[in-house]
Amino acid sequence: MREDEVVAWLYEKVAATLVGAPTMGDMEKAIDRQSLEVRRKVLELVTQDAASREAFDCPKCDRSLNVVDHRRPRSVHSSFGAVRFVRRYGCCTSCQEHFAPADVALGLHERARTSPRVQEIKHLAFYVRDEIDVGVEILPMKSLQGEMSSGVAYYEGEFYNVVRQGRGVPSVPLVIIGITP
Repeated sequence: MREDEVVAWLYEKVAATLVGAPTMGDMEKAIDRQSLEVRRKVLELVTQDAASREAFDCPKCDRSLNVVDHRRPRSVHSSFGAVRFVRRYGCCTSCQEHFAPADVALGLHERARTSPRVQEIKHLAFYVRDEIDVGVEILPMKSLQGEMSSGVAYYEGEFYNVVRQGRGVPSVPLVIIGITP
């Protein structure tokens, strides 16, 4: 399908929903509504492709992981809605830790429910409204994470993500504080 065919398809869907004398804002909302599910499905497909291609090595020591689950499901709330995918999950016999290497490659915290983009939008919304001058994340160090009842991100993982993604993500000044027992 060519781009002009996609445009024509979306135009027809949007035009059929517009009534009366819609403003440009109404038109933008209609385009968002009509294309949201398509964008979610595309994100789901490219996410699954990336997860399937990821090497099955320990993100800490680069040694091969022992398989615990070949198709561990995950659902993450993105800016387009819930995105579901499966990835390999394993244990590093050297580090004695469990990992889903695809999560690391995709920039996802171990048990985060939202995508990096949704997290960035949240920080940016508060920053733009002048409600915050800097984002502060207080996270447990890896040594404390195991003692917590819910799956929270940990300091070392978040620090790694910021270094890997660069200072443009998030686009809000950010202070990350790690705490120990």
